[in-house]
Amino acid sequence: MLCRAASIATRGCRIGGGETPKAMTISLEEAKDLVGWSDNDEIVWQVREFPLGWCFWVESRKFRETHDIEDALFGGGELFVIASTAQLIHTGSSVRYSNAEAHLLEMARLDLPLDQPHFEAFVSDQLRQDPRFLGQEKLKRLLADLDRP
Repeated sequence: MLCRAASIATRGCRIGGGETPKAMTISLEEAKDLVGWSDNDEIVWQVREFPLGWCFWVESRKFRETHDIEDALFGGGELFVIASTAQLIHTGSSVRYSNAEAHLLEMARLDLPLDQPHFEAFVSDQLRQDPRFLGQEKLKRLLADLDRP
C-alpha cells in the first residue's frame, strides 16, 4: 500500500531539493488503492465524498447483518484522502467524522498543509482551545486544591 501511495502522490512531480509536489487530482479508484480497499468476506468498505476528497471506513459484514454490538469493529477511525494531493489522513477513533471533516475544511480555508502531521497538530490545538479541555497545569491546580483542607 505504501509503495502505491508514494507513486500516486508523486506522479509527474520532481521530489528532492525541497520542492513541493505540484497539485494534482486523483480519482476515486486511486483513492481506494491508497486506503487498501479490498473485497473481503469479513469487512465492508464504505466511502463518502466530501469537498476535498473522500472519507473511507470499514464495517464488519456480520455486524451489518446482526446489528449485535459484539460483531462490530472498533478503533479504526476514518481515512480521509485529499484528492488534490493524494494525502492519506487517518483520523483515529477519537475524532468523529463530522469533526474531522470540519477540521480539514478549516485547514484548507487557512491554507494549511493537508497531511497527517498538520492534521494532528491542528486537532490538538483545537482541543486545547476548547474551554472544557483539562490541560496538565489545570489538572495539577485542581489536584492541589483537593489536597488542601
